[in-house]
Amino acid sequence: MIVDVKPAHFYLHLIPFYDQDRIDDSSDIQRELDRMMAMHLGLSVIARTLSTKPYNYRQIERALLKLTLNFNHTEQALLCKIVHFWHDMTKDEHHKSKMVMHLQKLGHRLPDIFLILRQSTRVEIIDR
Repeated sequence: MIVDVKPAHFYLHLIPFYDQDRIDDSSDIQRELDRMMAMHLGLSVIARTLSTKPYNYRQIERALLKLTLNFNHTEQALLCKIVHFWHDMTKDEHHKSKMVMHLQKLGHRLPDIFLILRQSTRVEIIDR
């Protein structure tokens, strides 16, 4: 009899193998990290997404620690803003609020969001 078994059911049985480093998910984890970095997601969304995947939790922890060493929150938020809103300046408070909410939903920190929005406003004033 074949039963519909989900990967989550197997995960508990794999923990001893993960503890002994017998299962290597590092290439899959790195592929996921590269994909999410290319999407310019914030660190909190990357960490939350990876932690819900059925990968070796010790390797996820190592990959996230390695990522945090070189993670530039402001640059990542700026790239995300450019991808989603191009180089648009905030037109009014409603538009600014929409940008903030969208970037925050993608895992970026509020101080970084306000910093890049303030910088883009300064560039607009200087260009005039």
